[in-house]
Amino acid sequence: MQKKLIALAIAGLASSAAFAQTNVTIYGIVDAGVAYSFDGGNANNNGNGGRDSQFNVISNGLSGSRLGFKGVEDLGNGLKALFTLEYSVTMDTAGALDNARQQFVGLTGGFGTAVIGRLQTTGYDFSCAAGPLPGSALNAMDKVSVNVTLNCGGLGRANNAIAYISPSFGGVTFAINHARVTEAAGAPGQGNPDAYATLLSASYKNGGLDAGVVYSKYNGSHIDVTALGTLPVFGANTSFVDAAEYGIRASYDFGVAKVFGSWQGLEVTSGVNDPADKLNQSWQAAVAVPVGKHTFIAQYAGNQVKATTAADNTAAYTLAYTYSLSKRTTAYAGYTFVENENGANRAAGFNGGTPNLTVAGASSQVVAAGLRHSF
Repeated sequence: MQKKLIALAIAGLASSAAFAQTNVTIYGIVDAGVAYSFDGGNANNNGNGGRDSQFNVISNGLSGSRLGFKGVEDLGNGLKALFTLEYSVTMDTAGALDNARQQFVGLTGGFGTAVIGRLQTTGYDFSCAAGPLPGSALNAMDKVSVNVTLNCGGLGRANNAIAYISPSFGGVTFAINHARVTEAAGAPGQGNPDAYATLLSASYKNGGLDAGVVYSKYNGSHIDVTALGTLPVFGANTSFVDAAEYGIRASYDFGVAKVFGSWQGLEVTSGVNDPADKLNQSWQAAVAVPVGKHTFIAQYAGNQVKATTAADNTAAYTLAYTYSLSKRTTAYAGYTFVENENGANRAAGFNGGTPNLTVAGASSQVVAAGLRHSF
């Protein structure tokens, strides 16, 4: 049904009347590559059916593939209406348009911007700006991060969301988001089974400096943590959960190189394993060096997990290279190594199109290469 509606939307946008009323842009990214993963164990020695190595065709080697439509209508007196409809695209299977990345409508003007719908939250924006490989299969931070909403991916998006983004005040911008991120049908007498998130952020841009801070409060007291999806920091804990997250990032473009650094913290309150007084942390440092059409990238990321009894920590290292074939087409290649301690089982590689799990305490590696075209 969703695909039929999208097809009708495309047909409608193609009419001259639609374009005359609103300035509409069709845009997207087509990214496909190959990845070869070297896992830390296999079916012969880990007892869980894992693999020593695996070859995959992937659709998000450098950026997630997507198709989007966005438009702006001038309402007069400096006020404009805007909308965005953006959907992920799977390049390596029969799937066409998949999940909605963002769908919103809103108003923008001298007061700032207000939007409502399914949003890429300010936690998403924070995480994507924190390193040189946002949304990439080679992003070392994605291999180690402990988060609920501060994520440059699916966890950074929110359903049933509203957002306000301020105008720039001398380079400083503020944002506030609120979302009913999980809807559930509660039985009578069980209270409100939904989960909510509120995010606040401030960012600053001036010359080569780009910095930001973010705070996120996740209220999930009435929902099982398993409903959130795969959150490695929680391990086997399926208790009810509240969470608070903090983040700080900065980058500086020196021209000859751009350096990045970021830190994220996560405090979790749950009924079974209660680490409310413990701070789970993840961090990264990276550099991107442009040389003509070439860019060389080095990235390190690590974490400190306190939500488990053992030191289940992980470190990840990435070396990547991109080459600009044109303004819209980029070839890329890279290598990521992930090292786990104790019970940590983060992996560098993939099982199909999703991150794989490796043997607890083992290391894993992935080599990937591909091509990205944007339009």
